[in-house]
Amino acid sequence: RCKALDPSRKTVSVGHYSSGYSKGGFMQIPDVIGYNLYPGWYGGQPPQIASAIKKFHSMDPNKPFILSEWGAGCDQRLHSETPRRQDFTEEWQCYYIEEYLNAFETLDFLAGVNYWNYADFGSANRGNSIPHVNQKGLVNFRREKKDSFYLVKSRWSDEPVVHIAGQSWTTRCGDAKKPFRVYSNCDSVELSCNGVSLGTQNKTRKHEFS
Repeated sequence: RCKALDPSRKTVSVGHYSSGYSKGGFMQIPDVIGYNLYPGWYGGQPPQIASAIKKFHSMDPNKPFILSEWGAGCDQRLHSETPRRQDFTEEWQCYYIEEYLNAFETLDFLAGVNYWNYADFGSANRGNSIPHVNQKGLVNFRREKKDSFYLVKSRWSDEPVVHIAGQSWTTRCGDAKKPFRVYSNCDSVELSCNGVSLGTQNKTRKHEFS
């Protein structure tokens, strides 16, 4: 019916964590197939995303495959040096996104990805750290940029990016020595305090909590 109405456009069908879409023959109909997959948020851990994508792609290997939804919630008031799944810290959201971006680079067949969502948005039935708001955005409800915004920009933009993460974490305790995370697409960055260099760090894609 879609092709009869407009043969110039591609058709897309999206599934969610179930092999039933493929076994039922639904995924043979559209031109492009997508799956909404969230390991590391609604269950599991972020590094499992590569195997999840491979699993569903293998059911219909001749169809262009997109990851149609993926994301993790974040509240800029919440932080942790040992973040956990669904704790809504900026640190977990960034760890989650880093693991997914790393995985995408290893999957040559992946036709595209769609982060959910660019901005926090109203969601009546949600009761998370901010009631009635889906907080998976790269920017918050007021369109203020989260650390994750700069993370994605540093990986997907040619415009120079240097961003020190954790700037909304203004009150801290414990050991005075804290790790700094910097999102940048430069080959190396130098950190200085009051005009004194604290050293230069080369680019790495390893995320550590210490």
